[in-house]
Amino acid sequence: LESDFAGVIDLMNMEYVTFTGDKGETVIREPIPEKYLAEAKQAARAGLGLGSLASLGLIALFAWQAVPLIASFSSDPEVQGIALSLLGYILAYQLFDTWQTIAGFCLRAYKVTAAPLLIHTFSFWGIGLGLGYWLAFLSPWANGVEGSWQAAVGSVVAATLLLLALLRWVERRHEADREPV
Repeated sequence: LESDFAGVIDLMNMEYVTFTGDKGETVIREPIPEKYLAEAKQAARAGLGLGSLASLGLIALFAWQAVPLIASFSSDPEVQGIALSLLGYILAYQLFDTWQTIAGFCLRAYKVTAAPLLIHTFSFWGIGLGLGYWLAFLSPWANGVEGSWQAAVGSVVAATLLLLALLRWVERRHEADREPV
């Protein structure tokens, strides 16, 4: 991105930053030039891909070493059994949490922060905490910690889907705003 001009692409803020003056003391920030926008978007997508690979690597490692890892925290066979029964929820949560975190970060680059705040509040407080409490303790089939994890996974899946949909909408709107009329 930065090899053809005297500036820096700031993917975090989706800006082109140049330094002028005798010693580079003046900083100029402007939108990313059109010719570099596709490349910047590609770099953001690469971040999502790399984050996914890292998360999948950790998931594989945890799944492979689950028994000794759990045993390092508790020697009680009953606790170990409960922890192993929750493994699927924990691994799913990890993957979706990676995606929602990166989607939220990309939205910050577009300076979109209020909608992700509302999505996170609805997902984690509404679905995660509210539904989790109900599934764990109040529902006719209340199942304790498993109900809590079911809601936690549901909340992170909801946040991921909503944030990715919002990101797609913001990117399309951003591109449409930059097209000549």
